[in-house]
Amino acid sequence: MFIILFYVMVTYGGYQLCTRAKQAVSTMPQFTMGQVYTIFPIAGVLCILSAVLNLIVELTAKPEGGQIQMIAWLLISFFVLLFLGVPIGISLGLASMGGILFLDGGSIVTVAQRTFEGMNSFALLAILCTPLPASPCPRAVFPSA
Repeated sequence: MFIILFYVMVTYGGYQLCTRAKQAVSTMPQFTMGQVYTIFPIAGVLCILSAVLNLIVELTAKPEGGQIQMIAWLLISFFVLLFLGVPIGISLGLASMGGILFLDGGSIVTVAQRTFEGMNSFALLAILCTPLPASPCPRAVFPSA
């Protein structure tokens, strides 16, 4: 669902870019920048169609076991924790830990094993480390021009 929203934003942003760059001249003498930038809304529409088709296929497939309950638990608990002001990385960890413990029938050992396996995932580490580079910014003093 979020990927479709992202593609809609890319399509809309690409359309705005095309309309603003109609008069800009490209380095290629026969094209304007508006013509060059038309690839963004075209690619956005194609990606939206692909994501919608994948979503339809996923929704019509017969779920095994408690997949729907697990997805609902993860989404609801994640957004509730975000609404309460819990950081994103901790919200992801608590939501998945609750899903493993209560819905998957796992134990605390399973949670520890999956956490250790997840430390090899660069994407999960990037989510946790995202606020670190921005943390000194509010205290930074920039010279006046």
